[in-house]
Amino acid sequence: MAPITDGFNLEQVAIPISGNLAVADFGTPMIAKTEGSDPELTLSSAWKLPGLWKEDGAPDWTEEPDGDAINLYQDGFSIPSGLANVTVAIILAESSILAHEITRGQSFDENGYMEVDGGGTSKRYSIFTEEIFKNGLIERKQAPNCNVATVKLQKGEKGAPRGIEVTFKVNRSPLVNNKHYGFWVLPAPTSGAPMIASVNPTSAAEDASVTITGTDLTGTTQVRFGSTNAKAFEVVSPTQVTAVVPAGSTGSAQITLVHPNGNATVAFSRS
Repeated sequence: MAPITDGFNLEQVAIPISGNLAVADFGTPMIAKTEGSDPELTLSSAWKLPGLWKEDGAPDWTEEPDGDAINLYQDGFSIPSGLANVTVAIILAESSILAHEITRGQSFDENGYMEVDGGGTSKRYSIFTEEIFKNGLIERKQAPNCNVATVKLQKGEKGAPRGIEVTFKVNRSPLVNNKHYGFWVLPAPTSGAPMIASVNPTSAAEDASVTITGTDLTGTTQVRFGSTNAKAFEVVSPTQVTAVVPAGSTGSAQITLVHPNGNATVAFSRS
């Protein structure tokens, strides 16, 4: 019997090459869905990056249902209890002031000194993780309600970085519909980056419809006029996108097509 290979796609195998962890104070505004879908996402200064990870230290997300399932009268049917233990663990390679302050939930004083309570801290954070894979796939998660569950300073080993193992408990939040975190998947590219050949008209007022012509436009996730999102847009075909001009000041308002394979721009002015 021949092996079953239908549906196999080696290009979709996720081999990690890089990533980021960012931490912000609890209550920091969420990253918008449209922002998170932008491959060229830039985080605001409210988000702090504690630095490099150990080679085996990438974010380890765990989701475990808790409590007994609620059984129904008919045999074989049940619903989850609704309780869950969700955590994300990471091994930091940098022993920076920032890394220690995040994991301890407090700041060093002017002498570089703090007193640590091994029982933990009540400080809460928002957390953002990003993993980038060799095939171009990007996965991002943001959890707006987290606290440090455990911290372990690894035993120092000569010739190797000493890691800081930290596990965050991820709690439910109304900011993600009383779930635990938001999740983006920016697929691996299956075509080239979009290119814009023209826009018609090249100048228009609010509520006007413009037609953007180019190549590889399928997959466009957002259209911006300057820094403002289009009131509406539609991917008509791989070579054409239409968009409605938003309100804004007259003058230059460069059009940007946001796409998983890279952004494309074209000159435009709002009249």
